[in-house]
Amino acid sequence: MKMDGNDRFAYAELLNAKKALRHKAKILRKERSSAAEDEIITARLLEFLSTAPRDARVLVYFAITDEFPTLPLMEKLLLRRPDIQLYIPRVECSVQEGACMNGYRLPIKNDEILWSALERDNWGIWQTRNSADVLHTDFEAKAVCDTFVVVPGLLFDSKGGRIGYGGGYYDRYLQRLSGKALTLAPCRGWQLYEEDLPWTPGDQAVDLLVCADKILRTTVQRFELTPEQHRLIL
Repeated sequence: MKMDGNDRFAYAELLNAKKALRHKAKILRKERSSAAEDEIITARLLEFLSTAPRDARVLVYFAITDEFPTLPLMEKLLLRRPDIQLYIPRVECSVQEGACMNGYRLPIKNDEILWSALERDNWGIWQTRNSADVLHTDFEAKAVCDTFVVVPGLLFDSKGGRIGYGGGYYDRYLQRLSGKALTLAPCRGWQLYEEDLPWTPGDQAVDLLVCADKILRTTVQRFELTPEQHRLIL
């Protein structure tokens, strides 16, 4: 996209606004994180994902320090819905090389994570040791959504806006899945921003914000939800 001087200035202003919000959110995350709140959000995520059709595919990120912890969700989902196929992200190249990532099947044995088949990447995040079973993004969308992505973030708004970490990995990945996967973001109380977040070209909206007191459907509304899923949403 070609930009003139005014466009470049406006774009730079948006990037600076995002950077400032990102910095503030990281400070708040250290101060306001609550294990009790996280447990409630985990329960809501589990309840919603348990409504997925048989053999659904769910990509869940492995959390870093202070981030919403996703391991309890994965372990509980394995026990409640062993038919669900769990995937985790794997970074394929750096931001400078295109910020590409893919989802790979989480190694499971006897309904438990096979940790020996995982390794930590350069950021200390667990990922698969090999790329044997990838979650392809070129499938056809289905009437009843059977692919779900649990998305990390620092801040969210009611329109599905999201402030991530600035690398663009999830935005690029979700763009490839646009209209085919329902996205859910664990959202602690302080993460729900009252105003519209800055939006730049390429940003991808989140479908559902899973909070301690509710599951909030954003204004994106790309999917028809089942009656059971509607029951769980504000």
